[in-house]
Amino acid sequence: MRKTGKLIVSVTAVCISVFAQQGPSNSPAADLFLGKWTLNVGKSSPGPTYGTITIEPQKKQYKITLELAYEVTGGVSWTVTDMKGWASGVTHKPYNRGIALPEEWAVKREADDKFTIRSVSGINGIESRTEWRYTASADGKTLTRRVISGGPASRRDQVLVFEKGQ
Repeated sequence: MRKTGKLIVSVTAVCISVFAQQGPSNSPAADLFLGKWTLNVGKSSPGPTYGTITIEPQKKQYKITLELAYEVTGGVSWTVTDMKGWASGVTHKPYNRGIALPEEWAVKREADDKFTIRSVSGINGIESRTEWRYTASADGKTLTRRVISGGPASRRDQVLVFEKGQ
């Protein structure tokens, strides 16, 4: 009985040690997306004149804040999401007293280096849908946004390149 007890204690100690070292697979410390990214207008398609995207941990979720400025429009939008594809409400602060339409983002992490945002906005039965894919470079220095579907025809081929701040 003593040998069995010692064996159980030893196995338990090894298991605890192994699990403690592994940590969660999407640990914030190793997450490529976390941080503030600034739009590189020179490397991006024509459109925004300024932009940032900030992704920060918020408990077991992420707060995603997107700011884009165009010639006469733009603003800041943010949501808190678990990145599992569920819709979450978006808060808007438009520039120049613009009107913020109700919007939801369904953010889904596809891989360690990719996530999509499906946006649904509208009012009075008129709905707009757009989907973007964000991909981080292997070195974690750039984040590229491509339109997957929807949105205005003038922006369907738009590619935005963001660079990670120091």
